[in-house]
Amino acid sequence: MNRLLWVLQVLLALAFVAHGLMLLFPPASIAEQMNASMSREFQVFLGAAEVLAAVGLTLPGITGIQAWWTQ
Repeated sequence: MNRLLWVLQVLLALAFVAHGLMLLFPPASIAEQMNASMSREFQVFLGAAEVLAAVGLTLPGITGIQAWWTQ
């Protein structure tokens, strides 16, 4: 069960990182569409929050500091 939990946490963290980086550094082909739907400041906020969420999902378990948060 512990391995399954870690696999799911890592997959979710990868999804958060991928989407967060896309919001922080949008491809040129979709940058105009993204800017039309929401402000650039909000995109940066969401991107940073998603990257930090990915770190928060994995870092406690990897470092062993308050690992009960991720178990």
